[in-house]
Amino acid sequence: MVPDRSIDRAVALRHWSLPEPWTVAPASTGWTNTTLFVETPTGTYVLRLYERADPAGVRFEHGLLAELAAAHLPFTLAAPMQTRAGETFAQVVAGGATVLASLTPLLPGTHPDPDHVQHARRSGEALGHLGQALADVAPPPGRAQYPHLGDLRGFHPTLDDPAEAIGLIPSLAHVDRKRLLAMTAHVEAVAPSLYVNLPRRLTHRDYLPPNILLTGDAVSAVLDFEFAGEDLRALDLTLAIAFWPLWGAGDARSAACEAFIRGYAAVEPLTQAEAEAIPTLIRLQFATWLMHCAGRLRDGLTKTDRLQAFVVSEALAYLDWSGANEPAFMQSLVRWSAGDESA
Repeated sequence: MVPDRSIDRAVALRHWSLPEPWTVAPASTGWTNTTLFVETPTGTYVLRLYERADPAGVRFEHGLLAELAAAHLPFTLAAPMQTRAGETFAQVVAGGATVLASLTPLLPGTHPDPDHVQHARRSGEALGHLGQALADVAPPPGRAQYPHLGDLRGFHPTLDDPAEAIGLIPSLAHVDRKRLLAMTAHVEAVAPSLYVNLPRRLTHRDYLPPNILLTGDAVSAVLDFEFAGEDLRALDLTLAIAFWPLWGAGDARSAACEAFIRGYAAVEPLTQAEAEAIPTLIRLQFATWLMHCAGRLRDGLTKTDRLQAFVVSEALAYLDWSGANEPAFMQSLVRWSAGDESA
């Protein structure tokens, strides 16, 4: 059963100096957190309830946002408001449990259309600017809430066996179970060499359309740094390719994928080794998120349909598509990610 996230709103919001009256309404329940819209006479805010009550992790996230605020990025970040106690988060009671909460102003904008070429180009450029800024900041106090994605058996705190994770997927055909087992075994075998040989830095690790806002065709804000942490530089680009998704059949999808990667590379080109590793990193993304989501399913924190839709279906579809298309796709990745617009 997904946990109850009901709160005493009046008690929770007393942590911040907000003018009354308040109107509170559900915004969404994401993969790991719950958000509420808070309407006040002076504006709208987003109250975020963290699933993990880890002050060190939230301090890391908020400290990173503070560092990036000084980087003069060409878009806005959702900076948390200080509480009456001078903190960037508060402890509130939700569903009978104590959780951490933060409050940020609601930023204007719309989410990008993954198949819109101009949206993809601008989103790629924005990721490049964010990557450059992340490369220049020092790790903030606290600790990242999640380890690097190559730590397949440590990404979820209590589920460390890929076979057990795959066994939690209901109604999975035997042949698909074997394919997912082979995928996780492969990436677990090659991950150590990738982490030795490819560049690493702080990364966002959740750069997807729900966390990007556009005003017109320009990126106006990047949201949700909960998954931020040190990892392979190429993984931010890879996550977008894997989960927007930007791979697949059709001229529109191919054009959007090229536009995103070229936009990113115009600001922060990848090395050839990074580009050639992207197909393997796509599999690593799927394997790690499968572990994470299956662990949450086992712990009663999410529903089966979310695991199926977000990870299992996408992973199997990519394995199907990659069989005939991956060699040509890799050649395109090398061209598009080099930063040479004429290539």
